Amino acid sequence: MGRKPFTFLAVAFLAVICVIHALRVALGIHILIGSTEIPVWMSIPGALFTGLLAILLWREARRT
Repeated sequence: MGRKPFTFLAVAFLAVICVIHALRVALGIHILIGSTEIPVWMSIPGALFTGLLAILLWREARRT
């Protein structure tokens, strides 16, 4: 993956977002936007989606 710096950055970015979502769920961190609270459970699909994207992109970059 050394020849594809953008792919590496995309995988790293997606992995960091996945970890942030997982930490939010594990620690129960509440987020308020204005007066609206974003439920913690919404980070579960966010973590799964970004984690899956990171894995699939990493696997695709290794094949070529």
